[in-house]
Amino acid sequence: MVHAIKRIISGQPFVNETLAGVLLGTYREQTSKEPQRPVGIFTNREWQVMELLAEGYSNQKISEQLFITDKTVKNHISSILRKLNVPDRTNAVLFALKNRWFVI
Repeated sequence: MVHAIKRIISGQPFVNETLAGVLLGTYREQTSKEPQRPVGIFTNREWQVMELLAEGYSNQKISEQLFITDKTVKNHISSILRKLNVPDRTNAVLFALKNRWFVI
């Protein structure tokens, strides 16, 4: 404590080493550009559909991109909405972005 007071009085910055580590870790988590996707929520194909939803693709564009039918895209989206308990694709994307499942 005395060391901290002396540094502050002399005009030097002081941050506790333990606190500095915690702050740096939190900063890295907040600024991380790596998605943090949970395991076991979606199938691989649902993650692919979700990623294209996050990029703003329409159902038709998703079906073309993934080489599946429009009906299959709708089924995947319905499954995603049910699993996330959200009413529509916009809320699904917002939920995913808020939880850092995707980075834009």
